[in-house]
Amino acid sequence: MLRRGVLFIVCASLFAIVQPAPTSMLGVGWRIPFLMAVPLGLIGWWIRTGAQENVRPASERPEAPIKQALRTEWKMMLRVGGFISCTGLSFYIFTTYMTTFLRSTVGLEGTLVLAGNIIALSMAAIVAPFVGRAIDKFPRRNIMAFATLSTVIMAIPAYIIAGQGTLTASLIAQVMLGIGAVTANCVTSVMMAEVFQEVTRGTSAGITYNVTYAIFGGSAPFISTALVSWTGSPLAPAVYMIIIALFAFTASRFIPETSPVFVTATPAIKAPKVLVNPG
Repeated sequence: MLRRGVLFIVCASLFAIVQPAPTSMLGVGWRIPFLMAVPLGLIGWWIRTGAQENVRPASERPEAPIKQALRTEWKMMLRVGGFISCTGLSFYIFTTYMTTFLRSTVGLEGTLVLAGNIIALSMAAIVAPFVGRAIDKFPRRNIMAFATLSTVIMAIPAYIIAGQGTLTASLIAQVMLGIGAVTANCVTSVMMAEVFQEVTRGTSAGITYNVTYAIFGGSAPFISTALVSWTGSPLAPAVYMIIIALFAFTASRFIPETSPVFVTATPAIKAPKVLVNPG
């Protein structure tokens, strides 16, 4: 979350300085981010294919990690994916859709929207390390509950405040939404590294995270815009956030505690013990 926030701030600031003319943006400019994603995707694929799934000897590794992950970890993947639905949705609302909402629905001037977004993301990048320290001091399940329930509590007030149409109001609204988004993203990274069994950890976490993020995060701006259009209410995206956050809170209750400090106190649900593909 911290790295993505800093990168977004740098890109947004650069775009504000060298913003192309409207005709250039409509003709070529909008294609640039998509073209940039091609080499980034290839680099990511190259890094992933060269990374070790685990440190076990080759003879103890599964021949088909995806197949084994889906067979032995599917229940945990569904539980974790349920929580990540809030992680992805809150992050994309916070970083992407709010700028559209403030400009198109509220009518705030573009430069003020960009300024407020840069400030809010800067604050998120600063706060993230402190959230990380809190994650190490408190049970993971408590942090997940805080992330989801803070989203439930803050969603509607944040949209009401954003509707006032000032820079200060937009900043306050984004900070309110950022509380749950930053917390959820920070705890997700730690929790996924701990909850899956070692032999297919990378595969299980990768499938769960990317599929859920694509479904709930990637669709967030589109669904939010459509909800405002269909209902005529600027609060419709907030209600959508509340529903998903409550779903994520419920899913998090079925994820076992993984913090080394508190794990002995939470006997609840245990991850599968299967380590090697028996077939």
